[in-house]
Amino acid sequence: MADILNEIKFLKNRKKYKESLDLVNEFLKEEGLDQKSKYGAIKLKVKILLEADQFEESLESCINLLEYIRQNKENSQIAYVLLLKSEILLLKNFNSTRNYDDYDKSIKEVEEFIQKEIDVDSSSHKELTGYLYYLKGGHFYFTDNYSKSIEYLELSLKFRKSIGNYEEICETCNDLSAACFWNGEIDKGIENGNYGLKILEEYDNPAIREGILFMLSMLNTVKGNHELALKLRKECSDLAEEHNFLFSFLGAGKITESWQLTYTGNWEKALKLATEGLEYVKEEGSLWWTFFGYNFQSMIYYQQGQLDKALESAHESLEIAKRINMVSLMTMAYRTIAFSYHRIGQLDNALEYYLKIFESYEIYKGPFHHSPILVGIIEVYTEKNNLEQAEKYFQIFKQIDEQTNLPMIRNRRKMAEAVVLMKSSNPRERGKAEVLLEQLGDDKEIEFYIKVKSLFYLCSSLFTELHLSGDIKIIEQLKKHLSKLLSIAESKQLYLLLVDIYILQSKIASVKMEIDESKDFLKKAQSIAEENNLDESAKKAFNEQELLKNQIDAWRELVRKKAPIQERLKEIKIESTLNSMKKEITSSLLLDSKNDPVSSQKLFSLKI
Repeated sequence: MADILNEIKFLKNRKKYKESLDLVNEFLKEEGLDQKSKYGAIKLKVKILLEADQFEESLESCINLLEYIRQNKENSQIAYVLLLKSEILLLKNFNSTRNYDDYDKSIKEVEEFIQKEIDVDSSSHKELTGYLYYLKGGHFYFTDNYSKSIEYLELSLKFRKSIGNYEEICETCNDLSAACFWNGEIDKGIENGNYGLKILEEYDNPAIREGILFMLSMLNTVKGNHELALKLRKECSDLAEEHNFLFSFLGAGKITESWQLTYTGNWEKALKLATEGLEYVKEEGSLWWTFFGYNFQSMIYYQQGQLDKALESAHESLEIAKRINMVSLMTMAYRTIAFSYHRIGQLDNALEYYLKIFESYEIYKGPFHHSPILVGIIEVYTEKNNLEQAEKYFQIFKQIDEQTNLPMIRNRRKMAEAVVLMKSSNPRERGKAEVLLEQLGDDKEIEFYIKVKSLFYLCSSLFTELHLSGDIKIIEQLKKHLSKLLSIAESKQLYLLLVDIYILQSKIASVKMEIDESKDFLKKAQSIAEENNLDESAKKAFNEQELLKNQIDAWRELVRKKAPIQERLKEIKIESTLNSMKKEITSSLLLDSKNDPVSSQKLFSLKI
């Protein structure tokens, strides 16, 4: 009988819920089951149903189990099942009403029962207290109180270590690393994740292993350990693929796969899956996954440049987040809305939502979450020429950088500083901005988004200096940095950006009177646009070619009279191309965001 229960557990740990349920139901039909085997089988059934998100069925089975064990008057078993019931209520409420009244009542009842009926010096007391604190940590996590969540999870881990139950230790390590991630305690999160991973070398549970690998990849990304983060992410993906974890549920599986595809640039398939998954989860009534369906849909529309649709889906996700009443989800919706308004140039609307995010982060998140939003706030204020407010938020950014000393924050802070300095009337300060941006653009270990945007700002700054000084030597610097930007756009398959870079390179060649080279760049731009069905970009490249043909005589006249650089720059209207490039670079920001949802269905991983 023990062998059958182990086989059921083996299937459960691989998320083979249907197979494990069929087997446990067959097992329970057997005649002559002893009390211990029956208790173990029903408890496993409750857990399987819970992990499969079948909350009503899980709760019903749990109540039946409670009635069964109360007949035997085994207090430690009664307390355990009461805790299991509390966990079901916690997750059920998290996935639906977000009203935790029945959970609060249940957890209070079981806490009083443990205090009254369980010997404080017994191993059962340690096991039950570890479970109790685990659930309390979960409740604080789901209500955005990450510091309190960490406090209780650490207590839970202490008790669970004293018992030596591998599954419970790993489960707690996974959730503790997630809470640390959201609270900005990166080193502590990595420490706990690594501890859980080490135990999993001997304890076989692919489902928990997947969750810990996922969290460690997130934490190491924030820490700046990009090579390790990529290795962990691949291990996680390989494990998920091996066990088919990502496709366990028609709705959530499609939405999760959609999110993964956004990192490959396969927008068409990602949008199809997000839309299909959204229909399933709406029908199932899962507010949590409905939020993510709309959220990923808005991200994909944003990446495709369909900003009206991006805003529509983002506002839908915001309404769901408000119904769920979770600040963390609201900020994810605010983020896409802010980026979309910023990209279309509605700076006041963008600023409104950037500030909403920043205010939310002040309430519930650790400091590293501020950094991408502070960049956006500072950018908008500089674009509005409100340098006083830009400087105010930069000083906040600087304090956060000094407190945390994390590479991710340091790099974003440097870029924000350069954005402010670029607006200065002092040549030395503009020169300092260029130095900062060049350092960021040359850093091989830096985040993709920061590298790309720093190179763009550097090119913009050099164009400003070219306008002011007319020094033709600046053109060589521009060509060098645009080539770096071009290589990144090619490697990331950012075709809209590639078209704009080639157009800009063509205009630079025109300034130097290199007309044949200018034509070649425009042909490349049009070819890329046509190959990737970018109709608007193809039209733009064609128009630039026609314009160049019509300007050849004018260029010859400029050469004849040895016109200064400033006069030549007036003819090529670089600003429009720079604005277009900025929009396409901004679209890469969402791929750099740490908005990742969960790959695991366990307690706290749901929020990542």
